[in-house]
Amino acid sequence: MNRPLSTWLVLGLWAMLLGAYWLFGRHPHYELRVFQADSGWGYEIRQGATPLIYQPIVPGLPGQQRFTDEAHARRVGERVLSKLQRGEFPPTLRPEEVR
Repeated sequence: MNRPLSTWLVLGLWAMLLGAYWLFGRHPHYELRVFQADSGWGYEIRQGATPLIYQPIVPGLPGQQRFTDEAHARRVGERVLSKLQRGEFPPTLRPEEVR
């Protein structure tokens, strides 16, 4: 098959665009950020530049319990993040998942 170079360039560009869509367009990109709140710790999950979840208290437990340390906030935030990445929305946590 003897095609002109411009045809191959266009086909290559389409292939690159489809590949980028397959890699990046199918799954939203989420980012976890842990922060220090007034009386404890919390986490935020962003989808791109948009805040999706702002969590200054421990989810799934009664009352307004705070995360006492950064590691606990990060572990719970990572659990929520993994649920989002699997397509679970809302990413509900049971009390045993939080402890």
